Amino acid sequence: MEKDTINKIKNEVAEFYESEGTAFGHTRHHVWELMLDFMDRLQPGQTLVDVGAGNARLLDVVPQGVDYAGVEPSASLREFAERRLEQHKGAKIVDGGFPNLDLQDRIADAVTCIAVLHHVPSHDPHSTLNAPPFDPFKTPLTCPLGAIQRGFEPMRGQEITPYERQKIEFYLRGKLSHRTIANFLSRDHTVIDREINRNKSADGKYRWEDAQRKAMARKKKKRKRKLESDLDLQMYVVNMLIKLQWSPCQISSRLKKRLEPKLIDRCVSHETIYQFIYEGQGRFMGLYQYLRRKHKRRQKRYARKYTQKQPISHITPIKLRPKEIKEKQEFGHWESDTTICESRNGAISVQYERSTQLARLTRIPDKSAEATEGAIRELIETMPERGVKSITFDRGSEGANHWKFRLEYGVDTYHCDPYCSWQKGGVENLNGLIRQYLPKGTDLKNITHLQIYEIQEKLNNRPRKSLNYKTPNEVYGELIGGWVVH
Repeated sequence: MEKDTINKIKNEVAEFYESEGTAFGHTRHHVWELMLDFMDRLQPGQTLVDVGAGNARLLDVVPQGVDYAGVEPSASLREFAERRLEQHKGAKIVDGGFPNLDLQDRIADAVTCIAVLHHVPSHDPHSTLNAPPFDPFKTPLTCPLGAIQRGFEPMRGQEITPYERQKIEFYLRGKLSHRTIANFLSRDHTVIDREINRNKSADGKYRWEDAQRKAMARKKKKRKRKLESDLDLQMYVVNMLIKLQWSPCQISSRLKKRLEPKLIDRCVSHETIYQFIYEGQGRFMGLYQYLRRKHKRRQKRYARKYTQKQPISHITPIKLRPKEIKEKQEFGHWESDTTICESRNGAISVQYERSTQLARLTRIPDKSAEATEGAIRELIETMPERGVKSITFDRGSEGANHWKFRLEYGVDTYHCDPYCSWQKGGVENLNGLIRQYLPKGTDLKNITHLQIYEIQEKLNNRPRKSLNYKTPNEVYGELIGGWVVH
């Protein structure tokens, strides 16, 4: 909604009220902000019932596809409202049978205007526009509010803001219940109960300025986060994040297993580290940049989509893989994929061993089947005998030459189902870890083979939860008699 439009509406309504001698006063700005904030939630097919429609200016900001029904109990304003509604087809004044409202106190009227929202489809013959007169003062507000709030998850774990405290005071003056206020603010009603009971003034009334002052004083008394009070622990966590690119889970688990001699008596959970990064002092250090995904805010993960480019012959479907491969019972079963960057100057051929989580990265000139074939040949020829027993591909064209590995090296090859790259989840997760060092848009032309190798060994020297916090190189070394690749 344009700011100029909002200001124009506010000014016109203010002029009208002042011409009528209405003592609308300082509440005018708050009322309009609340109205506009609430109307942003309207969806096409709903009907907005505007109680106190003397201004009828809500029509200019009602979203497209939403019906409008105005109710004006004041005779002096009704003519003004009807004149305004004539210009808008489908909008009308309906008789609600209200008592006259005193114009010197428009707060309750405005709150009702915001609150009475009936979730009725426009095509419904029983729509509010065609319904018999009703009295919203006798209609439980929790019903329509419950309808509008469906699809809005209550806010959890976030402290109440000063603006929300202003709204709470405003709604309480309008005689709204705690549950109704909670619905408006997308909060649980127990949060509103606790806020009002803890922060009300000495006379029992809730004033947002006093509530904010009490909340801030209480916040100062809270103990600091663990990583903010223990500077040695904080330095260790920050160094592991920045220098070694360990994840919070890896850092936490190494401490819990008492693997750090200098911090033998201290530990911290991965959740505390994440909170330090996103909510504590760590947010001023930009530590999110050293996490795997580098998200500025904590967010859900979404599946990636892959497209099939061309059919591949002689495929063995993944469902025919033997039990020992699925259960990671023996070394030598690999997954393969290719990581590309937006610059298209080369690609990274990625191989991942399922039982040890060992990674092999090879820079290749493009994503072609021939380039991938060369990278996998190098893997097979540099591993110990029977170090590569099988390879699992997705349906990408870079795996089209898989049959050559069968014929020349006796390596079994398997392919995921179409559009099911998650079936080789180990290498897909590894691709995400690689993005920490080679984000999308990186020009691989400027990346040397030595740099790719350094990234590979950083990944192979990270502790993994599924390996009981050993590193892939450590597990691989144990398997082949103490020989560890560095």
